[in-house]
Amino acid sequence: MAREAGVARSAVAEVLGKARDRWHKSREFNELRTELVALLSSAGGVATADELAALLLAARGSVEDLETDRRRLSQAVLRAAIELEATASDTARFAFYAEYKPILVALSPELAAYAVDLGAIADRMANEEPLPSPARVEEELNQVPPPEGAVLPPGRMLRLAASASKGASLSARAELYPKVVWHPWLPYGCHSAHWQVRLSFVRKRCGTELADRFPDAVPLPPAARA
Repeated sequence: MAREAGVARSAVAEVLGKARDRWHKSREFNELRTELVALLSSAGGVATADELAALLLAARGSVEDLETDRRRLSQAVLRAAIELEATASDTARFAFYAEYKPILVALSPELAAYAVDLGAIADRMANEEPLPSPARVEEELNQVPPPEGAVLPPGRMLRLAASASKGASLSARAELYPKVVWHPWLPYGCHSAHWQVRLSFVRKRCGTELADRFPDAVPLPPAARA
């Protein structure tokens, strides 16, 4: 933050310290911290920072019209609440794990580490050819023992694995796939070895149909979509 703002780290620390003092006196911020505990618990005790910000935005709403502004402010409020939680008591109820990519927020270090393990499996399986079925992915994820007492809602383990991964995403059909340019694993006749014999099919269907099915992947090159 100091580097991006072009100021000394001590200046940032001073501003942040004064902000924490104000937040400690804010009833709204203290209520928000308790709400974040509930939101995290509903997600199984761990979520990426982006996931938790989205949950917060859904729960609280925003007066902003632009989605980018709504997300940005939600993320800023979340970060402020996390900073406050870290200094408000001897035992923080949740914490920010910036050492992980993507950044995690969790009720315990064990839950954060669990999410990282799930994400690693998601990254590996998303690059398999052909794409693994949701049932097979769940089977692999179930091999990772959750922390004692952890209970994830139905379907949450698969979503958490994708969210906590470095490069995997989840399709509308609950399929893991990589967030990269189209690879030979693509279904529906879009395998690169088939392009010469099914080029018209690729041109007519793959550009839009696969984009709908795998929205986070990089689109086909314009020449293939023409």
